[in-house]
Amino acid sequence: VEEEGHARITPKLEYLDDPDVLSVLSAVDEVILVCDADYKGQRLKDELALRIGVSKCFSVKYPSDCKDINDVLVKHGKDAVTEVMLDYQPMISGLV
Repeated sequence: VEEEGHARITPKLEYLDDPDVLSVLSAVDEVILVCDADYKGQRLKDELALRIGVSKCFSVKYPSDCKDINDVLVKHGKDAVTEVMLDYQPMISGLV
């Protein structure tokens, strides 16, 4: 994902090299990425998926008036947060 007029951002994400984090990530089958809906948040989500493994990553979609999960909570309440989280979608599409 690239935003016009901005250089491509590649987050460092050193914490992904931590042995404890690697152990947890290798032990789970699914990872739901809940990032901001802006350019930097989408770039972070894409980079995390690449490093964790796109096939095990899922993402959420916010209501059109929300930029992040906190916005969902503030504007729509905790039930809406639950709905958003339960409606996660695979980041990879098509036949795998």
